[in-house]
Amino acid sequence: MKKYLLLAVIAGSLIIGGCKKKSKEDNPFELGYSNLTTEQHKQELENSGRELVQKLDALPDQKFIGVFDYLTELAPEIEASEMNTVFGVSNAAKKTDVRAVFRSVTTSTTPEETTGLSEVFGVYTWDRQAEEWVRTPSNDRLEYRFPATATATSNNATLTFTYTASKSSYGEGIELPGSTKVVLKVDAKEEFSFSTTYSYLSDGTPKGVEMDMGLGVYAFKIGVSNSGSGANSNLSFSKGSEKLLAFTTSAKGNTTIGDVIGSEDVESILNNANATFEIMNLKLVGAVDFRAEAEIEKAWDELDEQKASQKEAEILNKYSQFVAINTTSNSVIAKGEWVAIADSYDGYTVEPRLVFKDNSKQSIGDFFENGFTALIDELEDFGKKF
Repeated sequence: MKKYLLLAVIAGSLIIGGCKKKSKEDNPFELGYSNLTTEQHKQELENSGRELVQKLDALPDQKFIGVFDYLTELAPEIEASEMNTVFGVSNAAKKTDVRAVFRSVTTSTTPEETTGLSEVFGVYTWDRQAEEWVRTPSNDRLEYRFPATATATSNNATLTFTYTASKSSYGEGIELPGSTKVVLKVDAKEEFSFSTTYSYLSDGTPKGVEMDMGLGVYAFKIGVSNSGSGANSNLSFSKGSEKLLAFTTSAKGNTTIGDVIGSEDVESILNNANATFEIMNLKLVGAVDFRAEAEIEKAWDELDEQKASQKEAEILNKYSQFVAINTTSNSVIAKGEWVAIADSYDGYTVEPRLVFKDNSKQSIGDFFENGFTALIDELEDFGKKF
């Protein structure tokens, strides 16, 4: 239970965002409180959430979704795992499920599966008369040429997969992917794209991964970098030039393959970690020092559950920070603290809660779940469209 609880609270701290301390002006933890009341903040956040829903309204109407739906009806021989990723993204976009789009991208393929793409290269052309796919050899791509809709009179859509191996290798000459790209064009216009670029350190440790996905007027961007002494990641989702949400993390420590494989606990790999999460005009920021883990482990070894939970909250308040910011006014909505509370199973758990300007306190769950009825209604109405 100790390890599970520790990982849960650390993950919670990272999800609620963060930044390294710079000057006082740049440090989000040094910003002053907003003059708005708690209820006014709820109303502002609700309005921002409703605006986000409205900006996602066009996602299910993007042209690539209908094209991929029709492609599945033509039943191409799918031998590449990348094809499953494409269909997974399309199905998620059809339901306006941004989280599922993200999940499809980040869990799409392992490097081993990616390197296998070159084994299924070929150009497949839909023969309308015979109602079958005709394959011609290719040494540089996997491509499908087909009608974009049931009423199209020509093969006006192309779905192309390309792959390039990295010059780096791992272990005994194991091939590592350099880049992959998927592009859907309809009438020569790009409607969907997904590209991934990989780079490596000398021992084969991933040095960087960049993923870019174009979903009509929407775009996902994901980046991960690893210097061996630290790692960073970032994610953004945009409509046109407007960023709808963003997430960043950074961690300092020993992050090579050898360090990670040889480690027994978190603090032997990482020293500290920071993250930010931003959605519309709400920004959640947080930082954690992993020295907390050893002290929390000691507390759980020496104390009963109630006292250990209270000690854990005290340690997390010492070694971590998080804050909710209104980016429009660049002011603090609430600051965070950890507290030990009794749960419904006669035990104790440690949870974060928000502290407002008037020193009133509220759990993060209660703050976001209560008072957002209009947003919930709008989400439900939006879902009924499909």
